[in-house]
Amino acid sequence: MGESYSCASGGVIAAGRSVKTALQIAAEALVPGNATIVSNATLNTAGTNGTIPWGATGSSGSLTMLDWANDMPWDSVKKRVYASGGRGYSDPLAQKMVKFDAKENVWESFINPWQGGTGGHMYDASDYASNHQKMLHVPFGNAEIHVWDTVTETVGTPIPSPPTGSYGGLNGVSTLTWHPTLGSQGSIVFMNLTRKRIQRYDWQSAAWSELKLDAVAAETAHMVSVYLPGPEIVLIGAALAAAPPYQALNIIDNTGAWSTTSPLPCQVSCNGAAARGPIVPHPDGNGAIIFSLDDGHIYHWIASTNTWHDRGLSPTDLIQVTSVACSIPEYGVVLFIDRGYGGSVYSCKIYKPGF
Repeated sequence: MGESYSCASGGVIAAGRSVKTALQIAAEALVPGNATIVSNATLNTAGTNGTIPWGATGSSGSLTMLDWANDMPWDSVKKRVYASGGRGYSDPLAQKMVKFDAKENVWESFINPWQGGTGGHMYDASDYASNHQKMLHVPFGNAEIHVWDTVTETVGTPIPSPPTGSYGGLNGVSTLTWHPTLGSQGSIVFMNLTRKRIQRYDWQSAAWSELKLDAVAAETAHMVSVYLPGPEIVLIGAALAAAPPYQALNIIDNTGAWSTTSPLPCQVSCNGAAARGPIVPHPDGNGAIIFSLDDGHIYHWIASTNTWHDRGLSPTDLIQVTSVACSIPEYGVVLFIDRGYGGSVYSCKIYKPGF
């Protein structure tokens, strides 16, 4: 709202306007059960660093971010999307962070946001610490967690790697998710394939602890993780069995307690050559949605009943081999960024669940 003024009669005159974002306008016009492309002039236009936002940095051997990717965080306060990754593994200049500001309707990217370190694809290795307005990213082969301050847009102090204890080193690929209500200031939930460990970094105490050893996970490091705000739980894990039955996902609640979902209806992992589709929270916050590339169906997990439901085929061309997605709860849609496998033109799509 704008400013308010008193008047002689004792009433209040209010002046102001409410500005909707282009993304919000498109979401409101979308019929439930459908998807549409949202055009944006900045999505495929080189920015000040000379590269298009999702493209490779141009460093020797660098690759685009979507070769192995699943999720990108959404900031409901600032109305922004963030994503980070890239390759090669040991080349800092191959790394990027992408930002979309829905209020400004602009996509842009930062090359080498961490000012050094390692990288390696996007995976599902980033999330947004909403309590603290920090972007988090764990790179390949080095579990030190990079921090980006979204207020000052500068690199922050990294978070130390989780302890490996007597169980050996960390596998090169990890997944992490921010749990805003696990602890008084929130926590990072982190999973690595080494002994299928789920660990927690408590923001207030700045200490790591183990939540589950020998958790449920497929024999793949390309795991995924999402936070569901309704039941206040994290889903984390993967499933790449050759045939059904598939693994379950791990559940971590707001006390740190562990349990599992019912077995998955399809394979789930970071996509890429393995061709798995994204998993995101349902916009209502009470379940998860898998966009399966196994059979083109949309699967919906309802937290209150721990049941999976087949919601039928996805809209045509919604799911691509190389894609990322996030849920936008205030707009009631899922946002996708994709490109045809090996392609260089990116698309922004939104999907509104009809369930």
